[in-house]
Amino acid sequence: MAVHAASVSARGTNVPGRCVYGSAMKNGWAKNRRNRRARATVEMSPNGRRHRAFVDNLNQLLTVRVAGRAIVSVQNPVVLDDDTEPEPDIQIIRRRSVPYKELEPHGNDVLLIIEVAETSLSYDRSTKLRLYVETGIAEYWVVDCAAESVEVHRTPDASGYRDVSCFTGTASISPLAFPDVRVTLAEIFA
Repeated sequence: MAVHAASVSARGTNVPGRCVYGSAMKNGWAKNRRNRRARATVEMSPNGRRHRAFVDNLNQLLTVRVAGRAIVSVQNPVVLDDDTEPEPDIQIIRRRSVPYKELEPHGNDVLLIIEVAETSLSYDRSTKLRLYVETGIAEYWVVDCAAESVEVHRTPDASGYRDVSCFTGTASISPLAFPDVRVTLAEIFA
């Protein structure tokens, strides 16, 4: 469950939302690393033990399996538009000629976004899903900590993601961008 920590509004100003958020970070009221900004609202979700464990597992599994081909980024922002810069739990971003130290990741750099939901399942299935589909993120996984299942959303279009699958039990999943990479649910939920 997401808790509205504060609202940052760029409306009525001539400063873009990303700049307003950056100013808030510099002024100290939004110091918590778990702050997530979506459409100029800072969202905070507490990260419990299972959430942390599953994010760590995914990070380790994916980093090794896509090494040299892409970058696995953990809880770092991705720019979706002028006022939307969420911090997904995991994102696989493409390698590119312009280094990320020069220009932060944007939606077109993202190959896969993963949200691990312990207390934020409803938010991740609604608000986050809409943000990612509107931006054209090709693949979005929602990892349900309680059910130990993974919802895979693929092929965005104007009405949402066309392909949605739920994986449970002994299933394995391969990201669209890396069909040779297999991640089992047993590995994610170890």
